[in-house]
Amino acid sequence: MTLAKMTQNVTILIRLIMSIAEAPQVSISIEVPTIPSANLTGEVVPPMIAHDPIKIIRRVDWGAQPPLGPSPALSAIPTPYVVIGHTETDPCLNESNCIQQVRRLQNSHIQWNKWDDIGYNFLVGGDGNIYVGRGWNVEGVHTFNYNKKSIGVGFIGDFDKVSPNEKQLRAAQQLLELGVKFRELASDYKLLGQKQLIRTASPGEQLYKIIQTWPHWRASP
Repeated sequence: MTLAKMTQNVTILIRLIMSIAEAPQVSISIEVPTIPSANLTGEVVPPMIAHDPIKIIRRVDWGAQPPLGPSPALSAIPTPYVVIGHTETDPCLNESNCIQQVRRLQNSHIQWNKWDDIGYNFLVGGDGNIYVGRGWNVEGVHTFNYNKKSIGVGFIGDFDKVSPNEKQLRAAQQLLELGVKFRELASDYKLLGQKQLIRTASPGEQLYKIIQTWPHWRASP
């Protein structure tokens, strides 16, 4: 190859490089859609998002048995009531123990109470996690005359003489905040203890004193 030909090729290559460098930059963004999950009634419910402050353990993750039958939807969505109870069991302080407690509770509710599933919509562990029972929008079995129009939240443990730890209390509050955010709960929902509605000591004297200080608590329905 002659020197002139080589010089010509180099000149062409330099021009090509300069044209690429001067070309406008194109920014491409890809938006990945979030797929909502379904609750026990098959209805679509809002997904939990990455920056939500609590860890929510799904039924499949705690090894739930399938419900024995379909659970009816609540009569009002957003739901106007939240009922707080306790499980009157040993407390749990780590995820493994809490999963065992939730499984035992479901077994008890199905085998001994003859219910079709675990009674509560959600359970709160001493590990600071939320365990999905029946979930949002679904009628539970926890408080007679209020099952159709409330979300039942059960604190794992017995809180008559001792109080839940801070992680457990905060997780419950954050769950309710998410409920309002996603319009699962009415913005003016009423918070009640089980003992206000049925003949029971639940949610225990110490926990009941605490929820009376929460902003949505009401002295009567």
